[in-house]
Amino acid sequence: MTPDETQHRLERLEANVAHLERLVEQLNEALVEQGRQIVRLQKRADQLTEAWHSRDQAPPPAQERPPHYGR
Repeated sequence: MTPDETQHRLERLEANVAHLERLVEQLNEALVEQGRQIVRLQKRADQLTEAWHSRDQAPPPAQERPPHYGR
């Protein structure tokens, strides 16, 4: 292999590594954001679960006659 071919291969490898490094950074950023979303969604699910359980413990609303029934 000639020195020019070796140099060309080395440049291609360096370009590929640079591309892969950037791709890994992008994937990491996406993963971190997804982790944040999961935490937010878990908190919201916990809030909804708590609200649902407290709804079951609250007394039922008073039975009012609908206005169209008259007096």
